[in-house]
Amino acid sequence: MDELAFYQNHIEQIALIKEWEDKELIEHIKSHFEENKELVMKLIALRKEVLTEAEQAERPMQFYKDCFTFIGEEDRLALTAMFIEIFEFSGKHFHELSFEPYNMAQPLFQRHPEILQAVRQRPGGAIDPELVKLSVIGFNPIPNMPYHRTCKYNQSFLLTSRYLDGRIPEYLINKYGRDNIYIRIEPYEVHSTPPKLRFLEEFMHLPNPEWIRNLKMHINQKEGCQLFIPAYTIDQVGKDPKRNEQYKEYHIKKIRRFETIATMKNENGHKHFSMSLEELSEEKDGMLIGRMIHLDSLNSYDTPFDKIWLKHLDLAINVYTGEAKDERLRSNLSSGGVIPDASYRTHLIRVDGILFSDLVHLARLFFKSKIMIEEWIEKQFERVVL
Repeated sequence: MDELAFYQNHIEQIALIKEWEDKELIEHIKSHFEENKELVMKLIALRKEVLTEAEQAERPMQFYKDCFTFIGEEDRLALTAMFIEIFEFSGKHFHELSFEPYNMAQPLFQRHPEILQAVRQRPGGAIDPELVKLSVIGFNPIPNMPYHRTCKYNQSFLLTSRYLDGRIPEYLINKYGRDNIYIRIEPYEVHSTPPKLRFLEEFMHLPNPEWIRNLKMHINQKEGCQLFIPAYTIDQVGKDPKRNEQYKEYHIKKIRRFETIATMKNENGHKHFSMSLEELSEEKDGMLIGRMIHLDSLNSYDTPFDKIWLKHLDLAINVYTGEAKDERLRSNLSSGGVIPDASYRTHLIRVDGILFSDLVHLARLFFKSKIMIEEWIEKQFERVVL
């Protein structure tokens, strides 16, 4: 094995142990150094040979280098570069695994094969390998705690999807009970002890507020809207409080756009209404993340907004990478045109038999942007009483 392969092999071994939090990984590396000093010093020497000045000047390097003060300056920079490589590799690897369709090879089903019986079945009997019945898993959201994800199942602790705000299942359970809710459980997260709680615009296409009052849309009618967050500089923000929030959403939260499309179609003589909403953000490793809500209803034409019942509503995460990312940024959901398929995706939660009016509350909980969502709600629902 050549030196590059030797180095890469050891980096990946550590990265694949688990999805590391930064503080956990720092402590692991310190322990690894104490127990295997000769090996770690060899890895440091190899990394030091290819360490560039540009790397040394990067913000993550400056932020983390003081965590490794037990060794000299040059070795510390190389060890910090190793830490960053491990941390990023681990995050990307386990992020992709969390989107895998359920299968028996995953740790969740290796330890609890009976959960496979709780995986959602589609109306035709086919398996939906993304969601499990919430009542079987026994997830009990903690009120007003968006980051609570832990499920106690027998002697194990499971986690709901990292993208699902805990207030959403809390709201749905309190209003509709558990029987019609299916939820995404992380297939690679099975713990014997409770895991730590993880903390972590402008309109381009105005919404039409008329149709939503009573779903008076003719067959093949499409109604959409699109908002974006301006990329203001610090100088442009000044003392304007709204621009200050937009600056944070664009530069810190990396939020880009919010788009919706609603359509009415003829389905075997029935009027089938459907709606999709997607918020796009550039969050990690060059990925474009799409937070999507999809819903539909049959025969709700000319029904008051607060009386409309949906067949279902679901939440999903779309991940666009490479060419798919570029195509998605060029496309526009609100125009009703073709949108590229995500590179990978998964559903987070689904509820059957829910009021259309619940969309407003769920949108506020699910989407990251506060500025765009509140402006959309104000314009889209100005003709109805919320």
